[in-house]
Amino acid sequence: MNMPYDGTENMKFGKMTKPGIGGCVPLGLQALKDFKALKIGDLVLIDLPDNQNEALEIARWCRENDIRVALSEFTRRGGYERWRSPSLTRDDLEEIFAEFGLALLGRYADSESGGILYWPKSYTIGRKVLNYENMKPCRTMPEAHMAYVNYIRAFLDYERKNVGNCPLIGEDASFRFPNLIECGFDSLCLEFLPGDPYMMLPCIRGTAQAFDVSWGTHIAMGWYGGIRVDQLWLKRWKLSILESFRNGADNIFMESGHYALYPLDQKERYDFDSPEMKAARMELRKFMLFKKLHRRPEGGPEAPVALIHGNHDGTAGLWNRYAWGQYEAGPQWLESPAEKSWEAMTGWLTRRQSPYDEHYEGDESFSGNPPLGTFDILPVDAPAEKWNAYSCLIFVGYNLMTEEIYAKCLKYVKQGGRLIMFLPHALKDPIRDASPATLFRDGKLAELTGLEVEGNLPEDVYGFKFINETAVPGWTVPVRSPRRDPEHLGRILPGKIRIVSENTRVIAGFSDYARETQEILEARPALVEHSLGNGFVWTVCAFNYPGEDGMSRFAEHVVRMVLRGEQQNLRVMCTDSVRYAVFNTTSFRVLYLLNTEFDLPQKVQIWLNGRKSPAFEIPEAEMALAYLAEELLIFPSTRYVGLTRKGAEYVLKGNLDFTVTLVNLGDSVLSGKLNRADWTLAPGENLVQQCNGIPELVEKDFLTEPDLKIQNVQLPY
Repeated sequence: MNMPYDGTENMKFGKMTKPGIGGCVPLGLQALKDFKALKIGDLVLIDLPDNQNEALEIARWCRENDIRVALSEFTRRGGYERWRSPSLTRDDLEEIFAEFGLALLGRYADSESGGILYWPKSYTIGRKVLNYENMKPCRTMPEAHMAYVNYIRAFLDYERKNVGNCPLIGEDASFRFPNLIECGFDSLCLEFLPGDPYMMLPCIRGTAQAFDVSWGTHIAMGWYGGIRVDQLWLKRWKLSILESFRNGADNIFMESGHYALYPLDQKERYDFDSPEMKAARMELRKFMLFKKLHRRPEGGPEAPVALIHGNHDGTAGLWNRYAWGQYEAGPQWLESPAEKSWEAMTGWLTRRQSPYDEHYEGDESFSGNPPLGTFDILPVDAPAEKWNAYSCLIFVGYNLMTEEIYAKCLKYVKQGGRLIMFLPHALKDPIRDASPATLFRDGKLAELTGLEVEGNLPEDVYGFKFINETAVPGWTVPVRSPRRDPEHLGRILPGKIRIVSENTRVIAGFSDYARETQEILEARPALVEHSLGNGFVWTVCAFNYPGEDGMSRFAEHVVRMVLRGEQQNLRVMCTDSVRYAVFNTTSFRVLYLLNTEFDLPQKVQIWLNGRKSPAFEIPEAEMALAYLAEELLIFPSTRYVGLTRKGAEYVLKGNLDFTVTLVNLGDSVLSGKLNRADWTLAPGENLVQQCNGIPELVEKDFLTEPDLKIQNVQLPY
């Protein structure tokens, strides 16, 4: 078997500033020259001409002009037939790949392989869309998992052996990114828009960070951007780019919608010179201007909390409702609470809490965004040291517990981590939805959870009562008298629990009556806290996944308590229309504040250690920047700027005049220079400073589109 590509020098970006931005480009060298003249990117996705000399000329030109390249697929999906450039041999392609040098990011191969799991089943059964074949019926979750991985891995082995060995890019729209790495892809790309970006972006980013690979987005506006190219379509186009940037994408590709667009089900035709296509290209050009003036810090956004993508979890994440694409293996493979839990959990992390929820408490509200604005989805088989990057981990969907995973959980918690799990996350039976459920180590989970599970209580409608405070620093529990009505009622299958550790306390008990005692509730544990080493484990003591109908009310409250407790010293007060991320440099932190509201500006306040900034307004469908240098907040009136710092001297450069607000969010007097102007701020004080632009930073006519007569608008995808 051929080994994966190990020429890592070709996976670097050379002089290009991340993220690379661009899109699909028509065939041929002239099309590439036109792309550069249009000033809409530094990154292209192209077909190679079926002629070696022409392909070598393209490779040489891209390398010399600092244009990074991803190549489209050479082989048809789900088979071994050459699709594109059929005359080029493996030796020809190896020579072409070498000619690209650092310009070559890699090539797409067996794209949308997750389609086997998320497409409507009729697409794959009998290969009706002439791509992948459906998965054969399997009996267990591990068997179904490996059937999928082995099926795709065989195609990648063929690609490397018979087509050419360069980095292979795994492009997909589903939740299967951990498996794409398992199959052997070298980097990842999300087909942005078919699925929920608030689920898919954390999944691809968490996978990429877990296994140290690059990742990007392939924005499918032509297929999934909207019915008509109206103003909301254009704003969605812009937000898709900015959302990719905010989430840390290394590459951002536009699939279509920038050269021409001919919707299949509409009479409208949008040619290259149409106002709509010019407006779309203008957003790309504006992003290129932003890149010229602003450099995003290296590394991904800070994410204190991650969701665990469990062992053998077969969630597709969109469209189809079968685990592991097991369309013909029986109704037990249809979507169950394990899969539904992902959608529920993502909503709890990204939607604001109801103002009428009595458990919505605190002096200020920070619901609607996770701590520091970003969460990851971490593959359970990520190296143990990657777990330690997160202060809190939450199990969500299916997980088959193993000795290795159990040991990893123990190590993570002992070192100070905080782990949240439900009883189904400790299953040991590989049969899907086996009844009765059997637990890892036959329920003897005391080492990790401080309890043993000796079976279950009768399934019925139960409520919950919070009866003891938590020992987790920074977390709070809404403890009330046990002589109150039960809360969060639902149909539950409780575990029969025996607490065996003195380091364990019952946080909540199952309840079905108002006038209960503390002793009665502690004898029916619903949420148990175990102190272990420097960390803590919270176990929900029921055989229900968090997204299950009867459990979801209680699970949502538990998760929201955890998110409130995990809030860091830096926060943003905003609605859930504003998504934000925090990136670090050695000199300051950068906050990217994205207003996803189409029509209305949104206000935000930056909160640091309890001190709040003035409210700043972000225009509709726009992103703002905020810099934080220790306790000094620097908020420019435009995102088209870049900051450098040397001690207490700050230089903020843009090509046009702008204002900047300085805020002292600390407890001591601060002073320094901004663009050579002295300033001093008392604690809580702010001032607004005018800054002159430097037109020479960018060509004067950079945003002006050249008058090109482009006839060929046929794109690779």
